[in-house]
Amino acid sequence: MSYLSGESKRQITWKLLTKSLPKKAKEPGLYGSRLHAVCLPIDWAHHNLYPGIRSEIIETFSRERIVFHGSALPGMPSNHLCSSQVMAINIFAIFEQQPEVLKAYLLPFIPDIAGFVSFPSGRYVEFEWIGAVNYLGEKGHIRGTRMRGAGNTSIDVALQYQATDGRKILVLLEQKWTETYSSTFLRFRSDGTDRAETYAPFFFADHSPMNLDRCHSLDAFLYEPHYQMLRQQLLAQEILVQKEEPYDYVRVVQVYARANRALRYVTSPRLRLFGEDTYEVWRTLIKDQDSFVTIAIEDLLKNPVERHFPDLIPWRQYLRERYRGIAD
Repeated sequence: MSYLSGESKRQITWKLLTKSLPKKAKEPGLYGSRLHAVCLPIDWAHHNLYPGIRSEIIETFSRERIVFHGSALPGMPSNHLCSSQVMAINIFAIFEQQPEVLKAYLLPFIPDIAGFVSFPSGRYVEFEWIGAVNYLGEKGHIRGTRMRGAGNTSIDVALQYQATDGRKILVLLEQKWTETYSSTFLRFRSDGTDRAETYAPFFFADHSPMNLDRCHSLDAFLYEPHYQMLRQQLLAQEILVQKEEPYDYVRVVQVYARANRALRYVTSPRLRLFGEDTYEVWRTLIKDQDSFVTIAIEDLLKNPVERHFPDLIPWRQYLRERYRGIAD
């Protein structure tokens, strides 16, 4: 049984047994052209989000035109219970106005955090972040415009903090859960755009974050998840080079499910020559290994932060129930 199948069964069990869902939300939901037990009915998709953050997140995404991945209804989250974006929101949205709690939650994994800094929005957490300018010169899918969450490099969760050495550091966090990838070459977009032309100037630049002595073939990186990781690493470097925003350092963080072994399979034939584990191989392909951090979801969700912040107990209980097997 695949990791996705196992997690789908867990989510179906939660859906049927939990008291946090209305009875009508427990019915199978339409996803694509079929009904699936692991999906909520489309009209109940908003119940995919933790109740304590649900209304505010939907309002923020609507107001700021942020795209929910896999959404069947405009302005609503995906109705698929195994959505990684939904998981990221359920984990991190609670910290939007709680920097001290966020520090306690992430300090075991990023030990140089002195304190978190709010974004211009006043929030300490931003979803589908794309930055102040088009750092990578990407062409949006929708009339050439940039949208958070679609058509250009969007960061699942962005955070910024003051480090213990005084530097202002940006965190670009990618959330993975049940994903697996095939060895599909992604050089050309569906509209014919050559992705290599877009990213080559940054990949081959003198200031490139990539270790070109190790692998100088851009085509080798045009396989998921390496393609996503490449864009995030190039974005991190360009933020520092172009200086449109006041950061001294940028860290790329991958939050992943340790038990999802297929996620870490190296899909690129060329990169497979360097090893079998995506993240271990990646560290050998970048110049600054300190700029890349991995955090297992299993470890993140087990941080007992509610011991010092009892207001979080309902949220922690929800996560333990919803993501049983990962969070307990």
